[in-house]
Amino acid sequence: MAKIKLTAQSIKSAPAGDHNDHIIRGLQLRVSAKGFKSWAVLARGPGGKLKRITIGSTSAYSLADAREKAPEFLRAIKEGRDPRAEAREHMRAREARVTFAQAAEQYIEQELPHLDIVPRYKGAIAFNLRAAGDEMGVADWSLEDIGTTQLIGLIDFQMKPMTGKPSPSAARTRLQAISNLYEWCVERELVAANPVHWLPKKRKPTPPPSREYVIPMRDLRKIWESADVLGEPLRSYVLLWLLLPLRRAELAHLQWSDIDLEAGRIRLSGSATKNREPFQIPLSAAASRIFEARKEAATSELVFPSNRKPDVPIDGYGKYKVKVQDASRTSKWTWHDTRRAFVSHLAELGFDIDLVDGLLNHAQAGTRGGVLGTYQRSARWPEKVRAMEAWAGAVTGEAPGQVIELRAGK
Repeated sequence: MAKIKLTAQSIKSAPAGDHNDHIIRGLQLRVSAKGFKSWAVLARGPGGKLKRITIGSTSAYSLADAREKAPEFLRAIKEGRDPRAEAREHMRAREARVTFAQAAEQYIEQELPHLDIVPRYKGAIAFNLRAAGDEMGVADWSLEDIGTTQLIGLIDFQMKPMTGKPSPSAARTRLQAISNLYEWCVERELVAANPVHWLPKKRKPTPPPSREYVIPMRDLRKIWESADVLGEPLRSYVLLWLLLPLRRAELAHLQWSDIDLEAGRIRLSGSATKNREPFQIPLSAAASRIFEARKEAATSELVFPSNRKPDVPIDGYGKYKVKVQDASRTSKWTWHDTRRAFVSHLAELGFDIDLVDGLLNHAQAGTRGGVLGTYQRSARWPEKVRAMEAWAGAVTGEAPGQVIELRAGK
């Protein structure tokens, strides 16, 4: 590995590996394979054995700070001491400690299966915990050793990546997963406190502003006309994404048992919806016809199986979104934006906003109880059918209820 002279500028582009400081002998800049940077000292203890102690991340300590702190840590190693251990009260014996990785796996195995959330969210939590341990470089650290220094390093790793765009969303989800893990560990007396609570408010990633963009009707029709750029099942997925105000994952995870073509409706159980409430939505003639064409070629219980793994739903949304945007010459929209467009355009057509909101299966719509809840689910069903037909007509440019023609084999 080529040697680099450590400066404030060279640290930003330092490659993976250990880089020795040319001023303080024993001080090292450590860069993980994923780009996480930290300061450490390496020296021989009283027995002549090499020992390394981490000072902290480069986000918490500048080069000047690390050089100022290094002599204290180097002296401690030579005297057979660990300055971090001295600074912690009530530290568990090393052989009895629980590491971050061990605690994360216990949480994933023991707690996640019992959480009342959609299964795909459980997978996301497990992914975020494991990724956070790797990105902070603390997978084998004791839970007690992890503090705000490491958490700030994780946030900065996502917000100031070496390559690619900043990901405040990843920073938020990683931090939330860590906080949930620590709360669980505090309840079981595996750790004294949750370090996420110690983070200054200004260092926590802020939630994104609410999106207000409404896809113009002309762009929705362009997307409809450009779906042929994709092969199956992606083409049908995009067409039904336009016709049905379901969430992206709810549509992708549909199974044939959820669809009643004879009754002209989709029935989702509470385990398949975000608000954990059962949900029904009418199918327009256009949507029914697409489902019928898909069912004729069905090879899986999933309506939209991956071409690589028939038992796994389609993924890679970002790639084919770009493909559709290029073909339709549209931009700005995200997969979730059709739900906002659905409400806005149907309201302009004169449909009641409460009725349309009910078709989105929002939490407030799902929890309407008593007489109002019964009325919304039953008496208003014909109105919902008319709304879905009107929406299909607006998207396709056909008269409401008119059967659309689909090319065979697409």
